[in-house]
Formats: sequence, structure tokens, C-alpha cells
Amino acid sequence: MSSLAKYTTKSGDRWMVRYRQPTGKSTERRGFKTKRDAAAWEAATLIDKNAGTFIAESARKRKVGALITEHLTRTASLSPSTVATRRFHASKWAMPKWADWSVGDVGNADVQAWIQQMDDDGAGSATIEKAVGVLRGALRIAVTARLVPANVASELEMPSSRARKNVYLGHAQVFELAGAIHPEHRTLVIFLAYTGLRFGEAAALTIADLDIPKRRVNVRSSVTEVLGVMQEGPTKSKRRRSVPMPPFVTVLVTEATSGRLSAALVFPGRSGGPIRLNNWRDRSFQVAVENANEARSVVAAGESFEPFPNITPHDLRHAAASLAIHAGANVKSVQRMLGHASAAVTLDVYADLFEDDLDNVADALGKAAEPWASK
Repeated sequence: MSSLAKYTTKSGDRWMVRYRQPTGKSTERRGFKTKRDAAAWEAATLIDKNAGTFIAESARKRKVGALITEHLTRTASLSPSTVATRRFHASKWAMPKWADWSVGDVGNADVQAWIQQMDDDGAGSATIEKAVGVLRGALRIAVTARLVPANVASELEMPSSRARKNVYLGHAQVFELAGAIHPEHRTLVIFLAYTGLRFGEAAALTIADLDIPKRRVNVRSSVTEVLGVMQEGPTKSKRRRSVPMPPFVTVLVTEATSGRLSAALVFPGRSGGPIRLNNWRDRSFQVAVENANEARSVVAAGESFEPFPNITPHDLRHAAASLAIHAGANVKSVQRMLGHASAAVTLDVYADLFEDDLDNVADALGKAAEPWASK
């Protein structure tokens, strides 16, 4: 049961609602200026109690910062790189905005305004999604703990993705790049472009992972640099896979690993440990791209020329997918090679390549049916 009561303050008469929480605890809500306002709140509270959606005022005051911290703690068992990324976005974006907010005060419009502010500040769509993901996870805990009735960050209008278009190198461009990089990294460039391994997967490979007679690479782990420390963990899909190597790649890898122990890394850094992607990209890979571009300029001898594509190491993975598809590989084979969770992911990432493949299928069908179609 609940009841209304008038009381007097220095500012004048006010109304309160005395009521019982679903737990049976007696409490009150003060501060209503009119009896009508108090009665309206009393009626709404009764509806919430009957519907099982009642939230106590004390629960709504829980700070969002504490919930974000709890969310980070609960997800600390994820991969080191994921944990580090999540903590970064929490400290840079989520905590400064929401740490001191009471969870019951956060509305959908507030979150939407925050998204717009991040977009105005130049944050990319992926960054915004990760930052919102931190808040969403914290509010998910709040809903489960019955601190708020719903997750106001679950349905939002996100900025349109400004994703970079995939760049696909052809065979000639792969070898052009390999010829422009320092000789000690030539095999790595070719290996990445013809196996499709992620850089961290290639950096984690040991000689024991190579099955030279079968021309296979057994991909079982990946290394990632987290806060300056190289950490080994499972692959992105958390599944091991066997990836084929073309014969010429097998020869190059065999030559590069000859005479070394099976526990040694296939592609070690100068210190003997795993190659650090950031260092390799800046000090070797980008230099090779510039060298390839400069070589084209020299050949052009002052005439206009097509620059070498401005690519990243990850584009070698795209090259592997493109070369495999144009060589006749089906989507399931490409999925297995790249370690995607499903063929749907492969189709989504490389939809443009499979559109070209459909044209080839139509041409092949036309050629096969020509003896009958021409009658």
C-alpha cells in the first residue's frame, strides 16, 4: 500500500508518497509541489511494481564510472589486445564523459549527443563504436542488477562508416614490393601475400608449425604488442587452421629456415623475438612502398606514371584473398585459408571480388552451353 502526505518546508508546502518497495521495505519519495504530481508518481510506481519493472531511487543513483570498471573487470579474460583496446577507449572516451553520472540519469538522447560530439571531434566510426560498446556493457550490468529498466545504449544511430576501400595487389605488384623491401623481409612479404595469414599469426609461427612435405602452415596462435609487451594468444577466430603454400613459397620458406631449430620463429625480429608490427610497418614496409614508388618514377623519366598503391601490411592479406579468388578458389576455401568465422564473413569482406567471379561463372556457362545454344 502507499499513501500521500503533506509536509511543510521553508519554501512552502510539499507532498510526499510513502510506499513499499517490492522487497517489502518502506520508503518515501519527497519533493512534489502538488498533490496531483504526487498522485501521478504514485500511480506510475504502482504500474511499475505490478509489471515487475520498478527501480528503487537509491539504485538509480549508482555511478556509471563504477559500472564501467565492473564491466572491464568482467571482460578481463578476453584476449590481451581486446582488453587493452577496451581499457583505452574507457579511459579516453567513456570515463571522462560518464564516470560521475548516476545511471538513472542517463538517457538515450544523452548517449546520442555524446556520439555526435565524438564524431565532431574527429573520432572514426570504429572508435565511436568501441567507446559506445564500453558504455553499453556497463549499462547491461545495470539492467541485470535492476538499477535501470532498460539499456538506453542498445538502440542508437551510429555515424556512417568511412571504411577504407580494400586495395588488391596483383602478382606483379607483390613481387615489385618484395623487390623493394630489405632482402631479409622479402620472404615475409611474399608469404603474407600468398597465404593470407594475419601479421600476428605469421609473427608467431615456429619452424615446427611448417609441414614442408605437405606444403602446409599450421596456424595455432598469434602475437600482439600490448603496451609495449609482446603477448602470444589464440588466433582471432580462436581456432587452429591449416593453410596451403604455393610451391614457390614453400621453397622460399624452406631456404629461410634451413639449419635452424624447430622451436625457432620462422620470421624472427632482429632480437630473435617476434617481429613488432608497428616497427616493421614504419621502418621496413612503408620504406618499401616508397622505394617501389621511387623506382616507378625513375623508369618514367619525367613522364606521368601510376604510383605504387599506398598500402598497409594488412593489404597483403587482401591480396591473398584476391589472388586466390581469381585463381578459381571458392568462398569456402578462401574462408578456411583466411580463418574467418564463417563464409558469410568472407562474402561480406570481399563481396566486390565475388561480383567479378560471378561474371566469370556466367562466361564459363555460356562457353559450355555454346554447342547447344547455337543450334
